Amino acid sequence: MLRKLTVAAFAVLFMTGALHAQNVAYKTVTGEQVKLNVDKMMSKINWSKDFNELKKKAQAEKKMIFWVDIVGDIDGGL
Repeated sequence: MLRKLTVAAFAVLFMTGALHAQNVAYKTVTGEQVKLNVDKMMSKINWSKDFNELKKKAQAEKKMIFWVDIVGDIDGGL
């Protein structure tokens, strides 16, 4: 019974177009453009290297800390 329901559900999804591949146009980005994008993104964030100082500032301003852990070289992928 469960198998019949599963097949029926997939048939409905397939017939309604829910499982069809979407037309997605991928844009090729050069390494230089990636570097410019990364530099722009990194410059707009006020990064802190001292966690204790950051905790004090967050408590004083009653704000949360947004933690980002970046592994590797962010602009070395291309």
